[in-house]
Amino acid sequence: MRFWVGLLLLLTMTGLVGATELDGKTVLFVVTEHRSNDAVQAGLESELMRLRAQLGLSEQEMPIEFLGYADSDAAREQLGRLGFKAEDSPVMCVVEWGNPARFGPKRVLGQAIVRRAQVGHVGAIMNAYLAQTGRVARLPEPEGFGLRPSPATAPVADTVPGRLEIDNVRFEVGGKTMFLTHVGARIRNLENRTLRDVKFRFFARAVGSSQWKLVYEQTVDKILANNTLVRDHMGDSQKLGLVGDDGYAVSSQYRVEVEHVGQVVSKEGEFIPITER
Repeated sequence: MRFWVGLLLLLTMTGLVGATELDGKTVLFVVTEHRSNDAVQAGLESELMRLRAQLGLSEQEMPIEFLGYADSDAAREQLGRLGFKAEDSPVMCVVEWGNPARFGPKRVLGQAIVRRAQVGHVGAIMNAYLAQTGRVARLPEPEGFGLRPSPATAPVADTVPGRLEIDNVRFEVGGKTMFLTHVGARIRNLENRTLRDVKFRFFARAVGSSQWKLVYEQTVDKILANNTLVRDHMGDSQKLGLVGDDGYAVSSQYRVEVEHVGQVVSKEGEFIPITER
């Protein structure tokens, strides 16, 4: 919270809030020790502005925001939310800005980030911005100054199962005209750490059947600490064998499974058609 408040104060003080209308935009974000009277920041800004002008793009078409992590109104310890530390600076990255804009940078897009950046990296990060916004990348990238993911910051595979909870399960079977089965659930990460490679599976079967049919499955890259993941899906009631010969939905059962590092948490329930209630 202090990070966002500090960042809001920073943007307000520099006149950026409302000036460039950043709500939900893709933004080129630069973090240096100071946002002014800083030789490194000045060098990066000068090259960024020069190349943006060379591309013929306006401030609205390629917004560029700066943050000084050592400035008194910046909560530097919270930069980890974007996947890097103040000690990695100077950092240049392409981010999704919050909506509304007062929430500040939300997340780094793809691998569009360079740590301990030099002026030579400006072309590469701007090409990454162009790619993220659907434009053709066309700036030269000097040899040795491309964007490469840092091995030191690559996510480490989880080895210890995390605590997960399934709630708010939705399971509705439709027949006749629509023949749609709606499945959904919320998955809560009860840990104070991010859980990676979480597998989500939803099964269904008609009451009396011994065979579960897979409705939907997905492996989620990560669920942040103490966060909730919501998944919804629409399946074909007929293909799932959840309608009778008359075309109406039959009594059915569901099973939700969430797996992390080999540990499976599950929840089961039943759907009873209105005609049988």
